[in-house]
Amino acid sequence: MQIFAFLIIVLFADFAMGDDIRMCLATKIIAQGSEMIRSQLARFVDFYIGVKACSEAGMALRFPSSTWGSFYFVMGNPDTNTFQLMNNDGQVLVDSGVVLDCNEMKYFWMNKANGVLTVGRGLQSGTDTLITYLNPLLDRLNWGHAYFEKYGAGVAEFEKQCGERMSIIL
Repeated sequence: MQIFAFLIIVLFADFAMGDDIRMCLATKIIAQGSEMIRSQLARFVDFYIGVKACSEAGMALRFPSSTWGSFYFVMGNPDTNTFQLMNNDGQVLVDSGVVLDCNEMKYFWMNKANGVLTVGRGLQSGTDTLITYLNPLLDRLNWGHAYFEKYGAGVAEFEKQCGERMSIIL
């Protein structure tokens, strides 16, 4: 009976911690460049990505109209090796001290609720927040297309949340 009670407590604790986020390979970029990933990000408030690169990897989200440009998430800036949110003009909007790892996948969550973009580390939204950016234009971003990008030398691997139905557009 004690074993049964222990198992119930363990299962309840696992359930209380929330959903497990499963990650799958989205793309591997060997040469400098980018790949557009068609996604269902518009349907989600929270979404997750993984990046394994020495430096100079990123993700871009663009507005449908060229008037407003794009937002770039630069992970592993070559000069500072930090996580940055930049606009189309290259202006750094928010900077944080996140270091990428050549040998280990680093995970990030993004939340885009109520015109506020919040980004953090890990696979549990709301924890280890790196940046918070308020912008009413966030709702106008084309969340259906994400661009995974590699700027420098080396290989960059990107992961996405499994079951999210992201597909690579060649």
